[in-house]
Amino acid sequence: MKVIPGNLEKSEEEIDKEMKKRPRSATLLNMKWLAERLRKARLIKRNLENGEYKVDSKKLAKAILNEENNTTVDTIEEDE
Repeated sequence: MKVIPGNLEKSEEEIDKEMKKRPRSATLLNMKWLAERLRKARLIKRNLENGEYKVDSKKLAKAILNEENNTTVDTIEEDE
């Protein structure tokens, strides 16, 4: 299945309708996931370029703490 750039602009509802018409294969599910990731990346890029991107400080703090905790655990396991 070839990814056509115009298809990435379809709404979630349009994609869901198309998915219901066809059998769900792993490839189609992966394509849907990929299309959603690309849409999100384009939205973030557009917002960054326009100076409208807002960082959720709580999510950022949780991600930093999780990364620090994972690093600490990895370091402890390596020392043992």
